[in-house]
Amino acid sequence: MRGVRLLIVTSAAFAAPMVLAAATLTAASAQDCSLAGCDNSMPESELVYSRGLKALDRGDIDQAIIEFGAAIELDPSDVILYLKRADAYEKKGERENALADYRKAATVSHDSDLIKNINTAIRRLASKR
Repeated sequence: MRGVRLLIVTSAAFAAPMVLAAATLTAASAQDCSLAGCDNSMPESELVYSRGLKALDRGDIDQAIIEFGAAIELDPSDVILYLKRADAYEKKGERENALADYRKAATVSHDSDLIKNINTAIRRLASKR
């Protein structure tokens, strides 16, 4: 799990796990870390999550979805990962995938206020039929 994070979510989604992509990305992040001199105490999911954020920042939504999916494979209990992937799916126009990730995030979260916000996002997105 990440320490302090700022989360701004506009959507969420759930896609089929990309096991091959996750394995490839995990190996790539280890290599990135050895080349960049990363703090080896950082969880692997954090490194992959960071790459997903960078992909979103540069507008590479497909890559962001892959990275967030790989991070979920590494840490399926991290609600933020589902929310960020949902955001990417919503930006891509994949409403059903976004809804699925929002729903998964609501089941993973233990924060009642966050769950309320997620449920609001689900209702908002579901009404856009």
